[in-house]
Amino acid sequence: PVFDTKQTGDVLLSVASRAGVSLPTQATTFYDYLREDWRERVYPAVDSGGLPFETWWVESLRAGTVVDDA
Repeated sequence: PVFDTKQTGDVLLSVASRAGVSLPTQATTFYDYLREDWRERVYPAVDSGGLPFETWWVESLRAGTVVDDA
């Protein structure tokens, strides 16, 4: 970043941490927070086609969507 800025999600995590809000993760970036949430909640709930999480995550990002046919 040109001006040493943070994205909105990172700011929200930082504010929550400083306010003493207990978060379900130790993630320090919103990207990590979102990724951990998807690993725990989304990945087990959809048909991943047998793909390991890392592969499924990258493919989901590349596709820009997750479709659950169930």
